Amino acid sequence: MTTNGDEGLGLPSPTRILALEHILGLPADGKLMLGRLVSEALLAHTVTMLQYAPPKIVDIMDEGRAVVAVGATEEDLHGFAQLSPWRDAQQAVQAVEFRTWLACRPGAGLHVLRGAVALNRIKYPDIPLYAVIEDSNGHAQELVVQAGAQEVPMPSSMAVELKAEDEPALVRTFDLTDIDPHA
Repeated sequence: MTTNGDEGLGLPSPTRILALEHILGLPADGKLMLGRLVSEALLAHTVTMLQYAPPKIVDIMDEGRAVVAVGATEEDLHGFAQLSPWRDAQQAVQAVEFRTWLACRPGAGLHVLRGAVALNRIKYPDIPLYAVIEDSNGHAQELVVQAGAQEVPMPSSMAVELKAEDEPALVRTFDLTDIDPHA
């Protein structure tokens, strides 16, 4: 899955979305370089996002759960997100969470979101996709709603414990399943 051009999203051109075979086909050093870029970008969000070392980012890519937005070269990181499956006691996937959503260029967040919706349909067909967004992150909430997401109660299969400064974080849950990835 790759997309070129800004498609009216205000993205720097060209922006390419890499997932599945495009990421899996990268050489090991290319994936590690992308892992380093994502890990470095995460450092700007230490309070609100989990931090991952480059090898963990590579693992996520190797598992086919990553969406990476790049420019003309892989060294020009525009954005990143991962799909994180929520499993029941028997390890069956009950829901998928869209997380680690990075936009390193203006407009890239919506592009990455749509790429993740498309990837979820391939990787986890018929499994709902959700985003759990902190209440204070109005911009991310606006983007998912603009893309077509609906706010919903958090599914019981996604028992999430989010904390900020030792206090439970206030979050809102959005169902991304019916977003048109090609809009």
